[in-house]
Amino acid sequence: MPLAKGEKLGPYEILEAIGKGGMGEVYRAHDPRMGRDVAIKVSGEHFSERFSREVRAIAALNHPNVCHLYDVGPDFLVMELVEGPTLADRIKHGAIPLDESLAIARQIAEALEAAHEKGITHRDLKPGNIKITPEDTVKVLDFGLAKVSPRAAPGGDNPPDDSPTLTMAATQAGMILGTAAYMSPEQARGKSVNPRADIWAFGVVLYEMITGRRLFQGEDLTETLASVVKESPDLSAVPAQVRRLLESCLQKDPKKRLQAIGDWKLLLDSPQQPAPAVVVERKASLLWPAVAAVFALAATALAFVHFRETPPPANSMRVNIPVPADAFSFVALSPDGRRIALSILNDGAKGKLYLRSLDSTEFEALEGTDNARSPFWSPDSRFLAFFAEGQLKMVPASGGPTTTLCRDTGIGFNGTWSERSGILFATEQGKLRRVQPSGGNCSDVDLGSKTNRISTPIFLPDGNHFTFVGGDSGDPGSIGLRVASLDGMKPRTILRETASGLYAPPENGKGQGHLLFLRQNTLMAQTFDLSKLEVSGDPVRVLDQVSPSPTTPGMEVSLGPGGTLVYLTPRFSLGQLTILTASGGDGEKVEKPANLRGVSLSPDGNSAVANENFPDPRGGIRVFDLVHRTSRRFLTVDVPNGEGVWSPDGMRLIYAGTSGGKSTIFMRDVNGGDASPPLLAPSDENLVPSDMSRDGRFLIYTANDPQNRGDIWYLPDPGKPGSTPVKFLATPANESQGQLSPDGKWLAYSSADADSAEILVRSFPAGDRVLKVAQLAYEPRWSADGRQLFYAAIGKPPKFGLTAVAVQSDRDGLRFGTPKLVAEYEPLRIVAQLNMFSYAPFPDGKRFLILANAQSARRELNLITHWESLLK
Repeated sequence: MPLAKGEKLGPYEILEAIGKGGMGEVYRAHDPRMGRDVAIKVSGEHFSERFSREVRAIAALNHPNVCHLYDVGPDFLVMELVEGPTLADRIKHGAIPLDESLAIARQIAEALEAAHEKGITHRDLKPGNIKITPEDTVKVLDFGLAKVSPRAAPGGDNPPDDSPTLTMAATQAGMILGTAAYMSPEQARGKSVNPRADIWAFGVVLYEMITGRRLFQGEDLTETLASVVKESPDLSAVPAQVRRLLESCLQKDPKKRLQAIGDWKLLLDSPQQPAPAVVVERKASLLWPAVAAVFALAATALAFVHFRETPPPANSMRVNIPVPADAFSFVALSPDGRRIALSILNDGAKGKLYLRSLDSTEFEALEGTDNARSPFWSPDSRFLAFFAEGQLKMVPASGGPTTTLCRDTGIGFNGTWSERSGILFATEQGKLRRVQPSGGNCSDVDLGSKTNRISTPIFLPDGNHFTFVGGDSGDPGSIGLRVASLDGMKPRTILRETASGLYAPPENGKGQGHLLFLRQNTLMAQTFDLSKLEVSGDPVRVLDQVSPSPTTPGMEVSLGPGGTLVYLTPRFSLGQLTILTASGGDGEKVEKPANLRGVSLSPDGNSAVANENFPDPRGGIRVFDLVHRTSRRFLTVDVPNGEGVWSPDGMRLIYAGTSGGKSTIFMRDVNGGDASPPLLAPSDENLVPSDMSRDGRFLIYTANDPQNRGDIWYLPDPGKPGSTPVKFLATPANESQGQLSPDGKWLAYSSADADSAEILVRSFPAGDRVLKVAQLAYEPRWSADGRQLFYAAIGKPPKFGLTAVAVQSDRDGLRFGTPKLVAEYEPLRIVAQLNMFSYAPFPDGKRFLILANAQSARRELNLITHWESLLK
């Protein structure tokens, strides 16, 4: 909220507002302790502790040509009040004579040299950040965008390469704020910068002073940045005396650029006479109001705001946003286009939501969001809703206590939030529910008795109609992208695609928008008429290598204002089956990489099956002949999870499927033939088989209970009429991957919760004795003789360590030896959450079939401007 005259901010008394910027207001205030007026820049958010430390490093920069920083509060900076026009105001009146330009340049260079000596890079040098006082002294302002090197940080700690940013420059309609026209090419590409970025900006500013016009121009932000990166500077308009200096400052390769700003005068081509005093026309600084629509974009440590009521057609620009090395997913751009929410998984088991302002350099953890999935924003960008621990929760984006809105949601399959209708979301059981963010009961939304398997609801602009993915009871092939409303409109199929649809309004506000959806890993767009709720024309490719969400059929795509699109590239898309030996080596590859997720080996070790994601995008299973190195598609069905379990004779496969839209388990001959009737009654819970006893008497499977997450069950005499399933283990943790020992007396399994993931062994079927085998591990597998137990230990992400422990049996139970590392590999994902396996031991216990990640490239977070131009 703006401050009024007479209000106090700490000891400072507000006198008047003198400017407004991208992150807050600028005020003239009085400091009664020192008897002087100061400038106070107030941020809309509290500063982090690290930012405050770095501000103090900047405050130590004491130079007559640098605007002094006096104090830092929890959300404001107090600095020297510099009277007089900016250099930008001066240039508005035309080119500055060469001698005056060089006099100003000398003082700018001295300010930068003092900063560079202290390890501080300005990074936002431009005419608007340079003032000329009534005493003709040049003052460089706004070191709030500075990059502080480790040696400059107080306390001796080592902050990352880039610091948080704060911009408060005055705004003007039609301007591009920040460094867009003055930034160096490496900065425009989002790379880390050093003092040579300031040298580039110094050259750009000097050119503008001498010529009266910008060196790099464009109709909008995209064209301006493209000009900086691609165009060679035209210096034909500058006097020969400064041409060599500008050529050295404006080298696109920073290694070829002038190395120290203090050497600038050495490149002037004629001796310099003493420069006259700077003559400045005494006019008050122009303070322009900000226009209503604010669109914030950023690359690494880049802050700029582009104001325009109707953006003209423009080419799209792609910016890579650096992200932590940890696994991450669930990208969500705030409706105001200022912040990105991302789920970052740490230590291989526990993650939380992180936020990054687009004019900052860091993702900061949002407390109270452990194990958060599928975040979505409130319309005013003040809150985030997300799923965690089987509940729908809400947290302020600025930080604060978390509120539980709904329970029993399972992992949750996306939510959407509108001012008109509140929150609409889909549960793991395929139900559609609604709740108001202010609290109250969670109510079911009835779309008709035939519509089920609902997921990924997304509101259309009216806040009443919404798209979702759903199907009809008893018809597995009916799943498609549909539209319905909260006031009773019967669901109608828009597309036969089984992928979520995201509506993108027209960028210029005219004409028709588009539905964006994912086809394999390709983002497609199709024209969508909001009035008719119909698509028209053919779908058009927009982008390749776009990641689906872990809760498919969602996608890692989010939209912001002004045609901005943020997306994640897939981190793990192809799996490589490889045969490794305990002796080490790269192993023997089995066929080429494919879109596989889990693997199971036949009892004789001659065949394997793997869960395969097909383009349609239902699941399926592929059979591999490891002797002849061939493979074939075994079946295409709705397979939620799991790769399948072999019967003891290796002739049949037990696999997860659906019946009447509900989860169940089937058995089928591997060489063909019809599937058996469902082995289990179809369930709303997700049923996935994990093992069968060596005598075929017991089928082990996991049922995903929204209350207790994964529970382990067994079915005696599978396939026998009247056989009744038995719940073996149910705790608040997620139990999965149950594996029976060869003698059938012990069950090894994975147990995971928010704080741990471990391998346990219980007596079977009594379950009265439990032994702990390993911490931070998944995927237990017994050797064929029962003398070893293998598991995948979580190593340094994204590595797994395939580990073996010796097993001995005595009258007291089992004894486990010292764990030994067999091999390291990078799995496709944390498979325990999917009840899948990334490896299987051969019968000899010396070789292992590994399903490893075939792509070593890191996942990337990308921001695209004017995405509609990609359709042309």
